[in-house]
Amino acid sequence: MEWASVGAFRGVSEGGVTRFAIAKREPLRLELEAFRDAITGQPNRAVSLEEGLQTLRVIEAALSSAQSGEAVGLTEQGADPRPSLVPHGLLR
Repeated sequence: MEWASVGAFRGVSEGGVTRFAIAKREPLRLELEAFRDAITGQPNRAVSLEEGLQTLRVIEAALSSAQSGEAVGLTEQGADPRPSLVPHGLLR
């Protein structure tokens, strides 16, 4: 069963941009399936908070590198675990 109100959304095209319709599944069904998988011992496909945070660190390093033109290394955990979540460099 598709989430009809969102599943039908196609977006707005501008210029030469092509947007593809991606099936959007109903969120509560996804939660139920994740719960079922957990209790039946199937692997968890969800992204963990730590994985999401590491992704933000990589993105911020890429933005910083693009802005400065220099290579930016990724530090070990504990350096600054808070991603800015704002346009790069505005609050740092």
